[in-house]
Amino acid sequence: MLQSCLGTQYLQKNEYLLADQYAVGNKKIKNRELEPYYLQHTNRKVLGMPVRLWIYELGRRNFNKKAIKKQYKRVELSYNQKLAAAANQPKLFEELRQAKKKKLEHYESLLKNGNFLMRNGEPPAIYTPQKRLSTENNLLQYLHTKGFFNAHVGSRLKIKDKKVYVIYKITENQPFIVKDMILRSSDLALEELLQPYEQQSLLKKKTRYDQDVLIAERERIYDLLVNNGYWGFNKQYIAFNVDTTANDSSITIETVVSLPIDRQSHQIYQLDSIEFSISSRHLELHTEDVTTKGGITFHNISQHFKPHVITNKIPLRQGQLYRKRDIIEVQKRLTNLGIFKDIHVSYDILDETRLRTHIHISLLDKFQLEQEVGTKFTSSSTIPFYELSFKSRNLLKKLELLILKTQFSAEIGSLSTDQQKIYNEQNAGLGLELNLPQFLVPLPRSIRTRLDAYRPHTKVSLNYTVGNQPNYWSQDFKTLISYEWQPNIHTTYELIPLSVSLRDYKLSEKYKEHLKEDFDKRKSEYDDPYKRYKYSLLTSSAIKVNFRSSEEQKSRYLYLGELLLESGGSLQNLIDFKKLFGSQLTYYRYLKCSIAYNQHIPIQEGTIFAYHVNTGILYPYSIEKAAPADKYFFVGGPNSIRAWGSRSLGPGSSPNKDTSQNQFFEERSGEFILQANAEIRQQLIGFIEGAVFVDMGNVWMLHKTERQGEDFELNRFYKEIAIGTGVGIRLNFNFLVLRLDVGFKLYDPGLPVGARFFPETIAPPTIQFGLGYPF
Repeated sequence: MLQSCLGTQYLQKNEYLLADQYAVGNKKIKNRELEPYYLQHTNRKVLGMPVRLWIYELGRRNFNKKAIKKQYKRVELSYNQKLAAAANQPKLFEELRQAKKKKLEHYESLLKNGNFLMRNGEPPAIYTPQKRLSTENNLLQYLHTKGFFNAHVGSRLKIKDKKVYVIYKITENQPFIVKDMILRSSDLALEELLQPYEQQSLLKKKTRYDQDVLIAERERIYDLLVNNGYWGFNKQYIAFNVDTTANDSSITIETVVSLPIDRQSHQIYQLDSIEFSISSRHLELHTEDVTTKGGITFHNISQHFKPHVITNKIPLRQGQLYRKRDIIEVQKRLTNLGIFKDIHVSYDILDETRLRTHIHISLLDKFQLEQEVGTKFTSSSTIPFYELSFKSRNLLKKLELLILKTQFSAEIGSLSTDQQKIYNEQNAGLGLELNLPQFLVPLPRSIRTRLDAYRPHTKVSLNYTVGNQPNYWSQDFKTLISYEWQPNIHTTYELIPLSVSLRDYKLSEKYKEHLKEDFDKRKSEYDDPYKRYKYSLLTSSAIKVNFRSSEEQKSRYLYLGELLLESGGSLQNLIDFKKLFGSQLTYYRYLKCSIAYNQHIPIQEGTIFAYHVNTGILYPYSIEKAAPADKYFFVGGPNSIRAWGSRSLGPGSSPNKDTSQNQFFEERSGEFILQANAEIRQQLIGFIEGAVFVDMGNVWMLHKTERQGEDFELNRFYKEIAIGTGVGIRLNFNFLVLRLDVGFKLYDPGLPVGARFFPETIAPPTIQFGLGYPF
């Protein structure tokens, strides 16, 4: 059956399917470097099989072009008759005309693009001899750019069952090595800036010639000059003379920086006056308002903010050298404020050494109502949310952003066929947030000016959240202050010096009974799970570090990481809360640390390998030896170990239970987590993607418990790491990804020793629903 779908049955007499092509003989140049230079491509494969070709052929079998053409003519004739009959009825005539147009366009599209399967499949890749010869030339030219000027490229064919296999034979021969480097320019000041050239240059002696290095060297010289006063300099002034006439396969590279046609040197410019203006459409009074502060002349800004508020955000000063990177920095800083749009920086030449700088901006709307639909992620599940926010910009003329928002979220968990129920959680919240584009601390202005390079923000927020899940109802009143800064495009820091939360839980009667029975079996006050759900006042401090790939790196690979350090109740070491607020409240004390890292690595077009690792530790050190329920770690669920239901795995090797008859949801938590996930994602048809995944991990308690196997022990923890695998289907609509994963248990630490491996672990699969990718 599959053989008939391999795309050869519809080929003409002299046509062949391009089944495969590859290069042999290349030693220094990798095959993946050569692939972009193939002018003909084989059909894409999924796990080595041309699935999209099969889909196309399946559609082609049921595609009758002659029948569609006949149907086209019948429909056209039918509508023409109806139009003739409705000639005196303008409204009906127009409706019929539009219906005819729509119907015929459908058939025209069908004739041009094929049926649904053909459109989402892939037609057979027909071998073309001319493209093979052109590919040989492409490969040879690429080898020349890499220093193999004496290389040779040929090819041969293998033909079997109307399929062609093209093998490109590459002989690299001796590469050319950089022997000497010379810098030449008639501009002495410019040449002095570029010296010592051999130390600064990306070109290095005794290395193989590489044209990409020349391109990078041109970029380096250009960046160096335009960031040292050379306004108006461009890359066309930089050229390379490559001498390959030596008999010993060596190269001499001469870097030449030429002069402008009408000058004896390139001009160096300094900044003179700096002018900042707002678009006139934002002005309430059409009068000229000019203010100077910090060497910057402001036009018509008094209606919006004070000059000193914006001066520190502009890293330009009169008398400094022109630097292109300063333009980029100005645009980044002003954009980051969330107040301005359409930021333009331009220059006028005053004379041969001075430039006038113009910064012209427009303002975003002062008041704005926004809606957002998206997803948030936890270690165990996907949380879709809807947020409605009202934004007030620059109301106090401090470039601040005031946000009043309300948010609704519903956590979608997993359906385990043995549990017969889905974990779900709903939350609703109301919040007020003030965001200032500076650190709200008493610092000298000179220090604050230097800190502006890190795009600082201070956030003060007040939030009220109500939550409902299978086991309890909760409410949380929280306020915090945080400082955020970004030292580079990859890293963001957030310091939360103080967060205060008043939290209350109302447990369901069935869950209360379960906790009481569980406590009675443990018979240890330190193992009382009810202590996690008490009415509490929680103070905490934290620091978060996020690091991610830049936009330029995303085309090659994407990575995202987060580090969290949190201290709960540390303020109680200084203040006795029990004396202030009484003993009816619980005051938790704990330390928490967690780190997570994700990476997406493209393997080939349409195929991505993604992995996720995370670990964390929670250390409660109050008298109760407990922390708030949401501070513990959980595994199992659509974003975690997908062969287990939400929050249903662990801790350690604690035995599995039959929970199908429970009227509550048993949450299994721990104070230490180890988790790793990996999956291969493959585009199948259009917006439909498939995935194969492997997950492993578990949680453990750090302090001794009455139940055997729950605590972490070095001599057995590795025997308690659960392993699951499965497959998934994702519908990727770009703005939304719907996900269905089916997980199977390979190694279950909750079973007796000797019965933990598959097939002993065989059980009904766990079905996971989610929005977005799991990591």
